[in-house]
Amino acid sequence: MDLVWLALVIVLIDWCLRQGHLAPFKTSLLRILQSIPESWQWITQGSHDLFHHIHQQTMMRKKKGHLEKWTETVIFGRRIVWIKDYQLAKAVHDGYRNYLPQASSFVRAKDFTDPHRFIFDGLNVGNATHDEWKWRRQFWSKYFTTKHVSNLKEYVAQLTENMLIKPIQQRELKPKDFQITVAVLTLKVMIKHIFGVDPETLGIHDDEYLKAMLSHFQLLAGYFALLPSLLPVGLGQLCSFKFVQRRTRLFAMMDDLLQRFYAVPNNEHSPLQELLMNEDPMKRHEMMKREIVALLFGGHDSTTQTMTFMLYLVATHEHVQSELRSCSLEENDSYFQAVLKETLRMYPIGIVSLSNHAETSNEQDGLGLSRNALIAVDVRAIHQNEDDFPNPNEFDPTRWMSTTEVNAKPFLGFSMGAHACFGRQLATMEIRMMMRGLLNAFRVSVDPTFGELTTEIRLTQRPSGVVPFTFRNY
Repeated sequence: MDLVWLALVIVLIDWCLRQGHLAPFKTSLLRILQSIPESWQWITQGSHDLFHHIHQQTMMRKKKGHLEKWTETVIFGRRIVWIKDYQLAKAVHDGYRNYLPQASSFVRAKDFTDPHRFIFDGLNVGNATHDEWKWRRQFWSKYFTTKHVSNLKEYVAQLTENMLIKPIQQRELKPKDFQITVAVLTLKVMIKHIFGVDPETLGIHDDEYLKAMLSHFQLLAGYFALLPSLLPVGLGQLCSFKFVQRRTRLFAMMDDLLQRFYAVPNNEHSPLQELLMNEDPMKRHEMMKREIVALLFGGHDSTTQTMTFMLYLVATHEHVQSELRSCSLEENDSYFQAVLKETLRMYPIGIVSLSNHAETSNEQDGLGLSRNALIAVDVRAIHQNEDDFPNPNEFDPTRWMSTTEVNAKPFLGFSMGAHACFGRQLATMEIRMMMRGLLNAFRVSVDPTFGELTTEIRLTQRPSGVVPFTFRNY
């Protein structure tokens, strides 16, 4: 009942804002919110809590002891269809041929142009549709092949040695700073990959510059939640003043990065050079700024969270740690891949894959999709299905060792279909190199006073606090 009243109050406030009835008070409301430093985060956290509650309720809906193939909820009049069956999700991701014959391909591009709601300003590789998406996907995918990624191995190994292993050995890296250090490391790798030169060549000699960038990313990702994206525009504008300010600062940093890049001589090895040559000179700077902000965020955040989850599971399962350490991670790649898959099964970075709503009503095979229905592929529910994964709460990498194309298990760790993560080769290589370096140098554990790992949902799933890793010389 409380949620019903909350929804009614929000809709009423939004209607008043859009009708202009609260115009005399809007400035005062903004000043009040601005006087409370964390007010916008309170709003965000409330939306995350509500989203988590709704998601948990859908997870509890079972039929004959097993999760139903799909369930539905309604938020502010917007119908959300939660798909919990892998084959049904696959059909949706494969272009909606069976279920949404007249729907848009992925998401509405216009949804991302509202500066009061979303991190990314305008179109980029992360949110474009149709032809705008195809050329971007084709352009960037060729730079994330195994061949290109292999060129970064030595760089990642060097960063791992200098930023993680040596500081840990010298007791300069505190456990509370481990995750932020991994985030800075992955951000450096993305900068080198995209710009073709390392941050030092761009004149970035202080990690504080990159930590400031990470701070903007983290707070903006905190605002990006399912509920705020469904809020009517009037209320979204009222409660997002801090968000707009943060994004302005982030894009100013993107401007600075590009200016530094333009000043680097002989930068022809950068993917951005090809983009520079192919684009309209009047538009290419703004377009590149949107591209790099999407790539830098996607490239560092998902890798950092996956690395943290994987290290936690390895640290709390000594037999898995011993198996990884007993062989070269390069030579026993199948076991490393199994550990990585099991990590992403238990802790998928994107727990829900949102796709566009049907533009016309449609019903087939019991899945009724009315106009304006938003489709949410529930990755966590699919990964926890007991039919495919017996004892789903148990960390068991060996469940992937016998997997073949014939008995392939459902896996959405990197999404699926045409929109699957094209940076997965890079992320996998980074995690492999960091894990190899750490496990060859240390015996990793977690502080015994640390309780059960809990997670929070922002734009991605992540640990809700600092994981207190303990590193002892091996």
